[in-house]
Amino acid sequence: MLVKSHDWEALAFEFKAAYIKLHEKVKGEESDKREFLEYYTDLEKLIGILNRNTETYRYSLKLDNTGQIIKKVFIIRRQLIFMT
Repeated sequence: MLVKSHDWEALAFEFKAAYIKLHEKVKGEESDKREFLEYYTDLEKLIGILNRNTETYRYSLKLDNTGQIIKKVFIIRRQLIFMT
């Protein structure tokens, strides 16, 4: 199953569901499932931390289907001048 999303919580949920299905299908050991759930809990904590400061990012260039630049979204106008 392929899920295309930028929502980390939804992707993590799909990952967990796929793991549980696979674990049941191959009749995995309970210790493996417990270990996965421990790591999954850590993943949920990380997602919570990262979601606190999420920002919207834009691509600096828009490309057509051949990879050619069709529009610049923003232009960097600042220059750093180092004086020695």
